[in-house]
Amino acid sequence: MANQRKSRWHDAADKWLRLIAIALLVLLVLSQIGLRSDSFRHWVTEVERLEGTPIR
Repeated sequence: MANQRKSRWHDAADKWLRLIAIALLVLLVLSQIGLRSDSFRHWVTEVERLEGTPIR
């Protein structure tokens, strides 16, 4: 009985972890595609705006 419960819990946890991993992979790919766009990169990062200005 307890073994079946653990098995179901592991199956559910496995399902959720796979979904999270897939979602993170999709977000990674989308962010990399977005960073190829100048307007998106300017909106997301400060590096382009700070280029050439002293840090002090």
